[in-house]
Amino acid sequence: LTGGPLPEDRAMAARFLSEIGQEADVPALIAAASSPRNVNEQLFQQEVLLALSKIAGPEAKVFVRAQLSSGDPFMRGISAFAETRLQDPEAVPTLEGLLAMDRVGDTRVSAATALGLIATEEARAALERSCKLGEPDKRVDLACAEARKVAKGARLP
Repeated sequence: LTGGPLPEDRAMAARFLSEIGQEADVPALIAAASSPRNVNEQLFQQEVLLALSKIAGPEAKVFVRAQLSSGDPFMRGISAFAETRLQDPEAVPTLEGLLAMDRVGDTRVSAATALGLIATEEARAALERSCKLGEPDKRVDLACAEARKVAKGARLP
């Protein structure tokens, strides 16, 4: 995760862990993501977030949730997508903010999808507040409509 000579090698190690990793591997993934060598490597960061979203667990959720507030739009987008897997109810307020105000359409689509899959009362209310009718980005408009359907059909936890 940190010793590979090429960023692609380190990214492949994170991807491999996403397939075989367990919750005990989460601290190593988080440490590698925080390593100065990997901080600006988008491919590596993406693979770490996706691995964490597959492995899950409390520590993975906390790390991914924190990345939703990143100053890097790429990290926010990948983290929002990771939340579609983690379905972390504690991420609802941040996901709502991304859906309402992020400038990147893909991030907003992932935020809407995650809220629909989380499907708690709070997530449903966030969808209602943040999904605006007549959204100029039709992908976001469609994601909101689909997320509402999914949330409505889901049983409350």
